[in-house]
Amino acid sequence: MNASLSLRAERSNLVFLLDSGIQIFEKAGIENSRRTAEILLSHRLNCRPVDLYTTDPIVSKEQEIEFFWDVAARCGGMPLPYILGTAAFYGREFQVGPGVLCPRPETEQLVQKTLKILSENNSFRTVADAGTGSGAIAVTLALEVPQLRVLASEKSPVALSFAQRNARNLSAQVSFFEGDLAEPFENESIDLLIANLPYLDPSDILNGPRELAWEPWLALDGGKDGLDLFTGFLDQARRAVRSGGIVVLEIGAGQAAQVSALAAQKSFIDIQITADLAGMDRIISMRRG
Repeated sequence: MNASLSLRAERSNLVFLLDSGIQIFEKAGIENSRRTAEILLSHRLNCRPVDLYTTDPIVSKEQEIEFFWDVAARCGGMPLPYILGTAAFYGREFQVGPGVLCPRPETEQLVQKTLKILSENNSFRTVADAGTGSGAIAVTLALEVPQLRVLASEKSPVALSFAQRNARNLSAQVSFFEGDLAEPFENESIDLLIANLPYLDPSDILNGPRELAWEPWLALDGGKDGLDLFTGFLDQARRAVRSGGIVVLEIGAGQAAQVSALAAQKSFIDIQITADLAGMDRIISMRRG
């Protein structure tokens, strides 16, 4: 086979793989079928999605097999970040995998709110992220505001190992603690405490997207109405956060009124609600009196 015929054969194989992936995803009801197929194929070929159309990368038999394994995994509900091994958050790539929650785009607004609070409170020096998961929040804050002392806690040893690895990979200075939410910080006199608590009702998890079945139940299950963890957490927060310090939480849809009332019962003041880009109440902040 001459060079031109060989190139056409390789290109034909590339088109076949891409088209096959798209068709399989469409039949399986996977959203953004073309984009998903492009991402998975370029991942296995170690190139950018655009390179599939511009550089004619060579595909080995092993890469073909790996691509179709990825396609099958995605059709089975495995989250795309688990297949890729990374998730994008605040412009950076974080390693993720089974046993750690994939960081969500809406949580970037929790970081934005936190950065705004820090800019308004120049004396704040010690910041803690309770239940850090992949470390996305803590690592991002440490990199965005290098002068901060950033602490992070995590109950799951698997998730904690991901968080520590992400901090190393991204050269972020974060002190990690193994423990339950804010409990490890109770002797630290925290200026600003952040948490993305599990806030889903179990029925929402079971009836939700298939991807949720792959992610750790511990990081999703908020009990009845998704609010079970807030009472205990706010008790921990009162012991961990200094007087005048601030607590910032991500909350689920329809939870703002109940969490606000609970915060007031726990003697927090200056309670504020921030909506997300879709207009839903997403962030609640409060000051320890």
